[in-house]
Amino acid sequence: MMEFDDGVFQPTTHQPKQVTLSTTHQAKMVHTGDIVINMMTSECVIVSQQHHESILPYNYTHIEIDTAHIDANYFVYWMNASSQAKSQLNQFKQGGSLVKKLTLNQLKQLKMTLPPLEQQQRIGKLDERRRHLKYLQAKRTYLMDQFLSEYLFKEDI
Repeated sequence: MMEFDDGVFQPTTHQPKQVTLSTTHQAKMVHTGDIVINMMTSECVIVSQQHHESILPYNYTHIEIDTAHIDANYFVYWMNASSQAKSQLNQFKQGGSLVKKLTLNQLKQLKMTLPPLEQQQRIGKLDERRRHLKYLQAKRTYLMDQFLSEYLFKEDI
């Protein structure tokens, strides 16, 4: 789920597995536009349409933000790329445990400096477009490699 929603190109087609749950299930479902964070890697993404109504895996946490004060794309950018977040996350992971997993309590302790909402929206949109551009570049490279492989190894050259 993470790679696709983070805009990482995958040469193999990703198809989520469909399951049917009882009406009394306790599973946490995520929807398009939700923010989730992988507690093992600290990577953060916005859930895409492809993963709408997916079951949230146990090592992921759903993040709710006040959209009147924080832009969702900016929050994802801040978690994944800002030096402020990386510094705090690195401090959390220096404990004595062999498994360097982010905890819910540590997430709550994060201190975030917020620029004005308009600036957050510009930064968030720029990051979203940058990730999409990286996806397109990776896809182009993959397709070019496929084309060259097919062309160069043709029998009737």
